[in-house]
Amino acid sequence: MTFAKRPLAVTCLVTLVLTLTGTQILRAWAALSSFTFYAEVLERVPPVFFVLSGLTWGSLGVWLVGGLWRGAGWAPQMARRGLVAFVAFRWLDRLVLQSRGPQTINWAFQLMVTAVLLLSVFGGLALPQAQAYFGDHDERTLKDRRTK
Repeated sequence: MTFAKRPLAVTCLVTLVLTLTGTQILRAWAALSSFTFYAEVLERVPPVFFVLSGLTWGSLGVWLVGGLWRGAGWAPQMARRGLVAFVAFRWLDRLVLQSRGPQTINWAFQLMVTAVLLLSVFGGLALPQAQAYFGDHDERTLKDRRTK
């Protein structure tokens, strides 16, 4: 059995997914360990939201890391879809749950980081080395691949 060398873009993507997965697991752990504090401070959102969302994103991240690391054919598409869903969730979470107060928020910076993140992941997965690693070097046209 021969193994293809994992491209740098895929290794970086795995590192990114592991980092985001770790933050979501940490989110769940923090909400669980300070459940009563969150219940008292946050009136609009129950702490169980943070626990469930953190565990959901954490488990999806672990599953995706496994697929990316092994070079599973479904992993690039799931990484793209997962990233778009995660970014949408994070922005909705940030806009809806952001506490009102004296803190300053640099929305332009956050928007630029989001755009760079999306571009780097989509661009990295579009590289020929990454496509070959995941087995996307198929000779069929894109339309034929989607219908079969």
